[in-house]
Amino acid sequence: GVINTSDEREKQQIERDLSPELRAWAKVGFSKFKFNDAVAIKGDDARWHFGVIAQEVKTAFESEGLNPFEYGILCYDEWEEELNEDGTIAIEAGSRYGVRYEEVLILECALLRSRMA
Repeated sequence: GVINTSDEREKQQIERDLSPELRAWAKVGFSKFKFNDAVAIKGDDARWHFGVIAQEVKTAFESEGLNPFEYGILCYDEWEEELNEDGTIAIEAGSRYGVRYEEVLILECALLRSRMA
């Protein structure tokens, strides 16, 4: 697996109170879904996936007065159109939200732990 730096000497502003973040996270639901591109190719045979919806993470954090982009859980990327040498479109302009699932799993574990106490 991938090793993420967890050495305390590499961190600062360490806080243990996750109350606002856990309140936000509790509002995020897990879903099953199929990816649009897979359905376009495979139709009903496209596989189901499990996870969260990035826009729901954004909304949940904002509902608690938190800026979701101050956390490593949510990503947003935009890109401009790119043209081939002949002027045809190689890549259309677009944008996409994403989540880092290792962050999702940590928040979910923390939420579960807080409910067990």
